[in-house]
Amino acid sequence: MTGTSLLAVDGLTMRFGGLQAVDRVSFEVACGEIAALIGPNGAGKTTVFNCVTGFYRPTAGQIELTRDGRALAIERLAGHLIARAGIARTFQNIRLFPHMTALENLLIARHNALTGTSVIAGIAHAVSGLFGLPLTRRAEADATEIARLWLARVGLVDDADRPAGTLPYGAQRRLEIARAMCTEPVLLCVDEPAAGLNAGETRELAQLLRNIRDHYGASVLLIEHHMAMVMDLSDHVVVLDHGHVIADGSAEAVRHDPKVIRAYLGEEEGVALPQGSGLHGESA
Repeated sequence: MTGTSLLAVDGLTMRFGGLQAVDRVSFEVACGEIAALIGPNGAGKTTVFNCVTGFYRPTAGQIELTRDGRALAIERLAGHLIARAGIARTFQNIRLFPHMTALENLLIARHNALTGTSVIAGIAHAVSGLFGLPLTRRAEADATEIARLWLARVGLVDDADRPAGTLPYGAQRRLEIARAMCTEPVLLCVDEPAAGLNAGETRELAQLLRNIRDHYGASVLLIEHHMAMVMDLSDHVVVLDHGHVIADGSAEAVRHDPKVIRAYLGEEEGVALPQGSGLHGESA
């Protein structure tokens, strides 16, 4: 199922003034893999996510994304270029445009495809649109087709024209994932996707992430506090505590790791972290 390295994080360090939030964190995400980044509150998970997705520029360390045989130094890219490199993300607190329709939210994600990635391409698109040239009509038709395809994949075709803010919470979660996938990423980063979902919605979400990995060409990196989901879904799990990696391996191996058990539960060796432990909390 998994293959060569897609994302390699090496020695990642992030300081905020005198606070060292992440200290020499290293891990990899393989092509075709679902990887989970877990840990107690304050462990540094969201800081790592924000470095990988361009919201923070790390103090030290390397973040390398390998795509089409080419290695990209993510930590050197401007934040707006990281999505073009092939990394997309969702947020713990849903960030849709609530007054725009579900379809319009997905069309926004196709902005780069519509306008190009350079000033010249943007000007060409504007001129083409002004005169209604075939180039613009084809691009807009392609964007709409991809957006409607993802609405179908997340079960929201009938809600295409509804304002996103009026959708049920679980549907908004799926719509945000669909919007991220409309950028055609090779790595989808999802931040606590199960937060606020009931058991049925969590199962549907887990299946959606499996489908994204199995059928839609993206590996997945997630932060999640829902331990049952993590243990069932993940090909491998990286555990942080106080800004350090304390475990990195299969879900089963991590669940029984004494350091992980102590970090979560403060218990002695010989007690496994229960699969359905229901450890929930805010992101760190």
